[in-house]
Order: sequence, then C-alpha cells, then structure tokens
Amino acid sequence: MKKFAFKSIKNRLVFWFLLIALVPLMAALLITYTQRVNVIEARTFDKLTAIRDLKVERVQDWVLERTGDTYNFSADKEFTELENIIQKTSYDQNDLRIIANCRRILLRCLKNYTAYYDLFIINPLNGNVIASTNMNM
Repeated sequence: MKKFAFKSIKNRLVFWFLLIALVPLMAALLITYTQRVNVIEARTFDKLTAIRDLKVERVQDWVLERTGDTYNFSADKEFTELENIIQKTSYDQNDLRIIANCRRILLRCLKNYTAYYDLFIINPLNGNVIASTNMNM
C-alpha cells in the first residue's frame, strides 16, 4: 500500500514550508493565549482581593461604630441605678421609676442612633429583659 506522495517537487516544498511556518506560529499563539489567560486570572484575583479587603474594612468600621455606640450606651450615668435592682425578684415603685427612666433613655438612644431597630437591657443573672424600647418585651 502506497502512502501519500507528492506529484511534483513544488507541492512537496510548499507543504514543508507551510509546515515549518505554521508550527512556530501555532506555538507562539499557544504561548500567547496561555499568558493572556494567566494575566486575566491574576487581574481578576487582584480585583477580588481588593474588593474583599474593602468589605473587610467596611465591616470592621461598622463593628467599631457599634462597639462605640454600645460603650456610649453603657457609660450613661443614669443606667448605674440599675445595679441596685438587678438582684431583686420583684420591683417596688422606686424600681419601676428607675426602669421607666432607663426605658426613656433607651428611646432617646434609639432616636439618635438610627442603626438600631430595638434596644433593651437584659438582666445578666436570669436573662429577663429589664427595660426595652419595644413595649411587648
């Protein structure tokens, strides 16, 4: 069985010159393609990393703001009266006045700090809500 044979030397030379020209061209195209893909991936990852870092920074700023707000709430001198009624199981008229005053302060804080939906003070001993901006609690 006879394999493919060229009928003239011109056809044979054209075939070999095309083969010699196309192999480096294909190699160059393949290298260029892989390099461009790597550059695009690197740029994409750099952009995603920058976006992630910005979001982390924003979340950290938000947490710092909320921490500062909480510190401001807790540093209010009018809340110190709650220390006396935390241990109690039942409240007298004076204790109810202190709780109403704390609720008024919480409502003022809620009005001034729009980031919060509801504020409340929880008894650390039993987990009951002492004062809240929501009357249903």
